[in-house]
Amino acid sequence: MSKQLFKTKPYLSSNFQKEIWELKDFNEISFREEVNVFYNKKFDILKLKNNNIDDFNQKAETISVSRNQLFKNKNDHIFECPICNSKEIEKETINIYNAKYVQCSNCSHNFVRNRLTNEELINFYTNSTNYQSTYTNEAQIQNRIDEIYKPKLDWVLNAFEKKFGRKPKRILDVGTGSGHFVKMCLDEGITCDGIEVSKSGLDFAKKNFNIDLYDKDIFSNWEFFKTKDYDLITFWGLIEHVTDPLKLLKISSKILGNNDSMIVGSVPRLHSLSSFIQRSFPEKIIRHLDPLGHIQMFTDLSLSTLVHDSNFKLHSLWYFGMDSYELLVQLASFSKSNTLLDKQIIKELQFLMDINTLSDSMIFTATNNNDE
Repeated sequence: MSKQLFKTKPYLSSNFQKEIWELKDFNEISFREEVNVFYNKKFDILKLKNNNIDDFNQKAETISVSRNQLFKNKNDHIFECPICNSKEIEKETINIYNAKYVQCSNCSHNFVRNRLTNEELINFYTNSTNYQSTYTNEAQIQNRIDEIYKPKLDWVLNAFEKKFGRKPKRILDVGTGSGHFVKMCLDEGITCDGIEVSKSGLDFAKKNFNIDLYDKDIFSNWEFFKTKDYDLITFWGLIEHVTDPLKLLKISSKILGNNDSMIVGSVPRLHSLSSFIQRSFPEKIIRHLDPLGHIQMFTDLSLSTLVHDSNFKLHSLWYFGMDSYELLVQLASFSKSNTLLDKQIIKELQFLMDINTLSDSMIFTATNNNDE
């Protein structure tokens, strides 16, 4: 592997530390940065996830049938890494529901080689009400705000203020789902716009929050957004869904211009307990390694490569995830008992996963290096 990522970090004594991250390409240093690294996110997953094993099994069966049907006749058609454009791709590393994850030999990124086309994906996200149903559940509005979006907003505002000495003036949330994050920002007195292609997401935001989201494609309309003077762009659970993450971040750099500005994104991590568990129970995957949604699976190396190659400078990272829930729900399904799905067990086990960087998610912040 020509690219390598080195981390110099002290003994972990808390859930925060400063680390030195050094990215090398053929032994040449691409960047060497001090990165603020955070571990663990306190939230009650059982407020958001159904702990009824019968419901989990039914959902897993539905997804298994649909994904196997979708991918069984899909031919390989992605032969370059979507992060570094390398054509040095290893053979199939993971097969989930007939979808083939392969690994880039250059930057270690994993992606679905026989994924849907870009047009098929856009059509799916635009029209699927079932996939969007998690975010358009009116009964879960407050739980999602309290457990997901409020902690993320607090963390982002803290990172931005520590870097620039002020709060962001205007935020663009790309792939905003049903508008929860936009709602949180507006409640905090921060101007925030959201982009969403899902019809059900657009309708939900208007009905429940009285927010008009932009129904625009950022790739073809980036010049429109450039006129809005954003200094923070967020991607919550979006980057892993797009076919060209490098182009997405390069466009974001152009939108931000040369202002004191930042991007924030959350991505799934391949090197995690959830990945190991799901490879052991491949017939019951409803999240994480779901190849319809997560066509990109990141490593720390591939994320660092993406950030650097798209004109940004890595600033902060936050490791957390749902690995303990994934482990226990799979064991509960296997044993046909809900006993293991205990809030305290999930919380304490996840903390161990997070501080040992076995989390299935990470959030990053990066500052803009665009000289335009």
